[in-house]
Amino acid sequence: MVLLALVSSAVIKNIRPEYSVFLSLSVGTVISTITFAGLVPVFEYINLLAVKSAFSKYTLILFKVIIIGFLTEITAGMCVDAGESSLAEHVGFFGRGEILLLTLPILRDTVEIAGKIMGQ
Repeated sequence: MVLLALVSSAVIKNIRPEYSVFLSLSVGTVISTITFAGLVPVFEYINLLAVKSAFSKYTLILFKVIIIGFLTEITAGMCVDAGESSLAEHVGFFGRGEILLLTLPILRDTVEIAGKIMGQ
């Protein structure tokens, strides 16, 4: 499918360059959807492990971080394909900031556990 899209995009770029971006975005969306559907068993397995462990409260954070990472990467890639590399950088920065905010509870709990271990 990607090879067909690549050849089609090259042909369309010569005839109507403004449409090749839409083709790339459409194919990228389809591939991303297929990838997310293929990752469902991975998410189910992580959830199963989390339920059986003491880290179940961090599972939702882990899922959110993974999804934000994927969406950030996909969106930044689409921005680059559309010729907006500056916007892609901003999307990446926003995604990293969101991931940092989501992981603050994990950092807090880690520091608290380290403090208890050290007797403070």
